[in-house]
Amino acid sequence: MNGKIWLGRDNTIEFKLLLEGTPITDHTTITRVQIDLNEGTYVIDSNTNPSWFDLTNTDRIILDFGAVTGIPAGNYSVEIVVYSADYPNGLIWDETSKITFE
Repeated sequence: MNGKIWLGRDNTIEFKLLLEGTPITDHTTITRVQIDLNEGTYVIDSNTNPSWFDLTNTDRIILDFGAVTGIPAGNYSVEIVVYSADYPNGLIWDETSKITFE
């Protein structure tokens, strides 16, 4: 996932989870998503702010981070942690993504 967040705007970022290059088409078992910016300097969690995450789609996750506060504009490395019944402690899905907050 790479993207740009315009703080104070309604733009969203959509991404699909890939397994060996193939999109996972069933996200129904996901119970929580955590986005760690710059190795945990900032954490955005679907349990804390569920309105910022749309986990209802079965083929993608939608992030609506325009209302995020406390994160300065800049470029951040992203670590995506996905939770489900099979992974109650979280599964680090991706740690190579980048996101820009403007």
